[in-house]
Amino acid sequence: MKESARTIPAEKMPASENPGGSAARARRLAVSNIAWPREFHDRAVDLLCELGVEGLEIAPLNVFSDWGPEIFTQAARLRQRLGERGLGVPALQGWLFGVDGCALFRGDEARKAMVGHCRKVARLAGVLGAGACVYGAPRNRDPGDLTPTQAWDEAVSFLKEVGPIFAGEGSALAFEANAQRYGCRFVRTTSEAVALVRDAGTPGVGLQIDTGTIFLEDHDPGVLTQAAPYAAHMHVSEPDLAPTGTSGVDHRPVAAALDQAGYEGWISIEMRAAPDWENALRNAVALVRATYTGLVAA
Repeated sequence: MKESARTIPAEKMPASENPGGSAARARRLAVSNIAWPREFHDRAVDLLCELGVEGLEIAPLNVFSDWGPEIFTQAARLRQRLGERGLGVPALQGWLFGVDGCALFRGDEARKAMVGHCRKVARLAGVLGAGACVYGAPRNRDPGDLTPTQAWDEAVSFLKEVGPIFAGEGSALAFEANAQRYGCRFVRTTSEAVALVRDAGTPGVGLQIDTGTIFLEDHDPGVLTQAAPYAAHMHVSEPDLAPTGTSGVDHRPVAAALDQAGYEGWISIEMRAAPDWENALRNAVALVRATYTGLVAA
């Protein structure tokens, strides 16, 4: 990891220049739509409302057919329908799924395509009112034969380039550390992700907190003290995206560290769809409400 010659602590940035900061936001509960099969979208929305969940995080191709120009009109309609049910869209995730030709480190053409896709993603976030666009995708950011310093410099340069695009739509690219278990070769720990976001030091770039990463890589939930000031969004997840509450991990130390760190943004449940996805979702919401304090009561 390369040390930057110039870093800007989030707490010293003006609020308008720290879209990843958590100031003045109450904790609200959301669920990502990867938690159910696409064909059950309407039933899932009903269930979220029944459970008192306030937000629906969206993986675009789990609800839209493709990235064609009609996606923006469809998104505006979806936002209206969700708003009528009392649901907001706090974040996008999985926005590289099904997209070919773009990557962070595979040369100029791949990076140009990546920036172009980020423009679409940022615009979609603006239409939906999503404040964060989660960038995990470990294969997309495989550094290949680059040295660690070369990869770090290219990533910082990329974030500086795309940050203003996201900021212009009222959103932020939320950089997520991914565990080695998922084949990640660049930024595996939360502390590394904090350093990268700090080195980018630009509006429109924040940190994605992911409890699955903390369980697999960081091990010490105290890392959240570093992370919270830079956080644009947060996932409550478990290794391999197991249904929340089923993998044997203990969320209580993470929740306590989150309280101590002062994070006050969205808390979004991220888990893969289980065969009995409705009961899995009920159980996940119950566990998160019981463990992570400060959420709006159902």
